[in-house]
Amino acid sequence: MSARGLAVLALWAVILGACPSVSLSQAGEEDSSGRERHEIWAWGLNNAGQLGVVDLDTRAEPTLVSVVQGKEVTDLAVGGSDKKESHVLALLHSSKLYSTGDNSHGQLGLGDSLDREGLTPVPRVFSRDFVSVASGEAHSVALTSDGRVFVWGSNAHGQLGLASQTGTTIPDELKDGIFGADQGGGGRKVVGVACGARHSMAWFDDGDLYAWGDNSFGQLGTGNNKAVPGFAKVKLALKPALEGSPIKSISSGGFHNLLLTREGKVYSWGKNDYGQLGLGKSGAAVVSKPSPVKGLGDGLQVTKVTAGQGFSMILGSDGEVVAFGDNSSNQLGPGAGHPHQKEPREMRTDVRFKDLSCGQLHCIAASAEGAVFSWGTDSYGQLGLGSSVRSQAVKKPERVRGIGGIQRVFASATGSYALSSKGELYAWGKNNAGQLGLRATKNSKSEPEVVVKVSDSVQVKSISAGGHAFQYEAHSGVIMSNREVYTWGWNIFAQLGNGDAEVRQGIPRLVPWLGRLNLTSIVCGQFSTAAVTEAGELYMWGSNEAGQLGRGDFSASTSDPIKIPIAGEVKSVSIGYGHVLAVTMDGKVFSWGKNFYGQLGVGDHRDKSTPEAVSHLEGETIVEVSAGQYHSLALTKTGVVYAWGYNRDYELGLNDNMDRVLPQDIPTLKNRKVAQISAGSYHNLALAEDGSLLSWGLNNYGQLGRNADKYGKWPGLVSITDHQGGRKLKGKKIAAGTWHSLAIAENNQVYAWGRCHFGQVGSKCDKSGSGVQTIPVRVIELEDKRVMDIAAGAAHSVAVTA
Repeated sequence: MSARGLAVLALWAVILGACPSVSLSQAGEEDSSGRERHEIWAWGLNNAGQLGVVDLDTRAEPTLVSVVQGKEVTDLAVGGSDKKESHVLALLHSSKLYSTGDNSHGQLGLGDSLDREGLTPVPRVFSRDFVSVASGEAHSVALTSDGRVFVWGSNAHGQLGLASQTGTTIPDELKDGIFGADQGGGGRKVVGVACGARHSMAWFDDGDLYAWGDNSFGQLGTGNNKAVPGFAKVKLALKPALEGSPIKSISSGGFHNLLLTREGKVYSWGKNDYGQLGLGKSGAAVVSKPSPVKGLGDGLQVTKVTAGQGFSMILGSDGEVVAFGDNSSNQLGPGAGHPHQKEPREMRTDVRFKDLSCGQLHCIAASAEGAVFSWGTDSYGQLGLGSSVRSQAVKKPERVRGIGGIQRVFASATGSYALSSKGELYAWGKNNAGQLGLRATKNSKSEPEVVVKVSDSVQVKSISAGGHAFQYEAHSGVIMSNREVYTWGWNIFAQLGNGDAEVRQGIPRLVPWLGRLNLTSIVCGQFSTAAVTEAGELYMWGSNEAGQLGRGDFSASTSDPIKIPIAGEVKSVSIGYGHVLAVTMDGKVFSWGKNFYGQLGVGDHRDKSTPEAVSHLEGETIVEVSAGQYHSLALTKTGVVYAWGYNRDYELGLNDNMDRVLPQDIPTLKNRKVAQISAGSYHNLALAEDGSLLSWGLNNYGQLGRNADKYGKWPGLVSITDHQGGRKLKGKKIAAGTWHSLAIAENNQVYAWGRCHFGQVGSKCDKSGSGVQTIPVRVIELEDKRVMDIAAGAAHSVAVTA
């Protein structure tokens, strides 16, 4: 038997209870227009990353699952050089740090040296809010909103400012007396960072500028080109601005720097072999102290400076461009001398630009109208002009077709990036290490491709939370309105379906093959996962030790989707501990998997590895099924509830504790006209058409939410009270977890009750220390949101808001 097989047998021997998956329908009917944007919130135990908030920390307060939310890109920094492949740092959702591309020196900050082929959250610092990022040849620097500086990647030249020369693969905060919590004393704050190829810089709100790393060409601005241990204060004499630092921005090429003050003055220092410092013909090959750029003219109001590999560009307020330095590949554009331009000269073009960026031998710019233009060398398709231009040098700015509405542009040594006003990201050029944020390709991209697409109304089609009750490991999944499918959390049985062998995954990851299936719902069980397509096809993956994959055997786990052979179009599915229920569009029920307690409802106790019709229900039209730990529920079109399977804790609501191998209708619910059902591990919830909420089964942690002893032997009413006026509220949606319960009330607020040791009920758990909340309480952190859907896992909760 496989190791996983032995593991699951061991779990079967010890698990006391388990959480069924809760498959949510499409978000509320009032949201079907697609005009609203949804947000996903999660709280509770996070020991396997089931909250999807990147780390593994448990939370009692709802936290935004931002990885699957919108993905607007707000800032970008592109590293690399002619010797190192590029890597990218990106800020998404205004402040969250992501990275992609070459990672040979750990410059992505992900804790390893493996390249990435898509924007990936940086886990160690994902809880922090960043305002600025900078990328060097093989290192990275990022600045938080509270002025803290983090560094990672190569430190071979001291560019990280850390004591160890080996560098680090995870972000490390600078704390040495200059940086850190006290910011060097005096209440000042770091407000900007920049990177050259092998050096770094940071400046404070009082105007002090510090540099560290390689100083071979005087790029640290110390007045010489000698090596400097630690941090050096740049010899820069600037008048303080009226408010804040006099420094507006700094752009570093490979080994030279351009500084723009808030008054519009430009300073430069570092390597000057091509005249890239703009100091005129008399300028030395190495300038180790910031010096004013000459010849810009009194009428030029500078808005941006950008340093290429061996040349420089300056953008004026009227959209004009001034260039100087290396022009071996026509990167200075029309009007420049050849091969070097040591004095600033305006580029001759009729186009007026609002943004500009330069790489090793090319430049890209965004026009005032949002079009993109490029010029210079095109050896890797970085001009985005199509394959016919490859290897040619383009002197005149040429229009990049296929994109518009561009606000900002970024150039790496061999690639180009464009960011729209909506936060959409496009990229083209060299992509052998995934540096474009796309799957790595041997051939370069010579035309723009979409890296991040932004939808004006991102919605949740289906969300589910699974898990089991032994150690409460769990996993979660979501289907978005753009067909993207994400899974995260526990993965020991390959239940995430993403092909990854990592056991715990706190980062929601896109599962591309699932997106191609056009799914309508996803269901996370305890050891496996299911999904239903728009065409009514059912797919499953994960554990198969009990035959729950329905493929006719009891073999090992699989992350590959398996199509389940069912006669008819599947409407919905539900997964218990080791058994599965499915209902078809014509109201028939099928079951398979574990059957020790008769939970399959087919009249015996034998496990089934292929779907079998529950013939006892053939006279009814079933509209919903829900699988508990070892028991099952089914709801008819007329509102009648059937139950079968394990009944030692009165799960079947029949006022006795005898198991049933055939479905039995619950007498006390016959006159209720039930509209929804949800089976927890050993308790159940039902919602009637009139909005009344009922519960029954085990009540050891108050999960029934009503006045009951250890057991609720038959369905009883649960009261949800308005926190303002004490009015009784009707229910709209229910979800039962392992030992806790959730409901959405008519006021569109979410209420929770039951076990709350792990925060799954929210921050308003009973303060007596019992870890039990016996009556429904409002999750106050979502009080300003309209809750659309909910899901309850083993010990975590998820809500969708609008």
